[in-house]
Amino acid sequence: MAIGQESKPQRKSPRVPRDSAPAKALRKNERFAQDLVGISLIACGLVLLISLLVSSKSESGVLGAELARVFRLMFGCGSYVVPVLLLGEGGF
Repeated sequence: MAIGQESKPQRKSPRVPRDSAPAKALRKNERFAQDLVGISLIACGLVLLISLLVSSKSESGVLGAELARVFRLMFGCGSYVVPVLLLGEGGF
């Protein structure tokens, strides 16, 4: 060291806190919520796809027939793409 220069104390790197039990539980809950959303999207996609593919009201029921009618009015031929997108998003 040169004369007149003081040595600086070395700084310790900041401690990284370990995962606490509440943090692990929060991650578990987030994963559960993501799984629940995925399953819901898959279920909605399947219901919509079946209601669009089944043509008669007696086979798909009143709700299925109305759902198919509304989606055909809103999206036309593209209404068949919507359930595929829902199934794809639910799968990922």
